[in-house]
Amino acid sequence: MTKRFGLVAVSAVVIAIGFYLFMTVAYPNTVKVMDKEETRDKLEIAYPQIEGLSKGEVQIKFNKAIQEEVEGFAAKLNTPDHSGKVSYKVEYNDHHLLSVTLSEMLYVKHAAHPMTYLKAFTINTKTGEFYQLKDIFKQGTGYKEKINLVIEQQIAEQKIPLLKPFKGISDNQDFYLSQDGLVVYYQLYEYTPYFYGFPKFTIPYGQISDMMAIK
Repeated sequence: MTKRFGLVAVSAVVIAIGFYLFMTVAYPNTVKVMDKEETRDKLEIAYPQIEGLSKGEVQIKFNKAIQEEVEGFAAKLNTPDHSGKVSYKVEYNDHHLLSVTLSEMLYVKHAAHPMTYLKAFTINTKTGEFYQLKDIFKQGTGYKEKINLVIEQQIAEQKIPLLKPFKGISDNQDFYLSQDGLVVYYQLYEYTPYFYGFPKFTIPYGQISDMMAIK
């Protein structure tokens, strides 16, 4: 009887390990991000594409969204005086979540400096859902008030020069995920002078984890 129970226990462990390995292969915590580079007339491009997902439709959805964003920027270079450059950074790639930023730099002949736009994409690599900021949080948790408070504190502590008073975040607020926390950011001139760069505010996960709908 003891031997029989022992075999059952061993079998259960083997099955559990097999299931874990299957899930790890089928739904890896991280995804393979490939670098794609192109040089066109007046435009240098480097952008991310993902490979190896078991759900091909998720892979296609992400890659298509990135390609459409790049092509949309390329379409703006419609005069001889315009040129551009696109680069990217993988900000977060873990727990079935991928967050990347695209930096789109527009050069205009005789302009004092280029104009850069920062676009962020955050996707659940299991479900294929692209997240807006409001999707990250449980409704009714007061997450906006919490984030606004943290941002206001950082503005004061870092003495960030503002062109206008801070009005708080919106449902479709620009953001991305990082290892250190949720990063809320604003475009050039949206709140700060050009020389300051993109104002970015990291909200540590420890301060908002109880409000988050994703883990």
